[in-house]
Amino acid sequence: MHVKPGKLIIINGGSSVGKSSLIQAFQNLAYQQNEDYWCFGTDSILFMRPSDIKSPIMEKPSRGDPNYYSVEWQQQGGEPYPILHLGKKALDWHKARYEAIPIYLNMGYNIIADEVLWTKSILKYILDNSIGYDAYMIKAVANLTQTALRAQQRADRPINLHLSSAEYAHRDVLYDAEIDLTTITPEQGAKVLMQILQDIPQPQAIIQMRKNNVP
Repeated sequence: MHVKPGKLIIINGGSSVGKSSLIQAFQNLAYQQNEDYWCFGTDSILFMRPSDIKSPIMEKPSRGDPNYYSVEWQQQGGEPYPILHLGKKALDWHKARYEAIPIYLNMGYNIIADEVLWTKSILKYILDNSIGYDAYMIKAVANLTQTALRAQQRADRPINLHLSSAEYAHRDVLYDAEIDLTTITPEQGAKVLMQILQDIPQPQAIIQMRKNNVP
């Protein structure tokens, strides 16, 4: 029996723009329309790590474990500016995650994943493992005032990560569509995303990046 492959949606954006809330709202909306979307994003990897190495990257003066994640602290405009570096073990996990996604897609499961594309390596994993599938690249944004407020409320990320991640996440990335989460609720954002899927039945951004040899 032939099973139609599932869709893949990548939600890429800086820290604290509202990606996780958007995905949860979208999963609920899709379920109401008899569609399942399984979240298999970057936070899935973060929270698979041993508990004793989750916290070091969250606080300033610690630099974390370079085998997993570490923070390089710079200065920008007189403010601390954290640059997140992914170590070999973290990259191995991300590579394996994207190599596993086609298995689920081939079984008919829809996958949605949140990303902060700190490195082109992860973008390459996406391009290499989405060939032949309906794969969407969606840009998630929010203004810096709003992301600063959300980051302060979360209190689980390095200070000003919302600034550096917003700059790094979108380098060399093409998108099928953009969702601005500054003033809308996650439920409204979910409806926007659902409309995007209806309006763009054949996404092209990932295909075009592959043609452009990005990264």
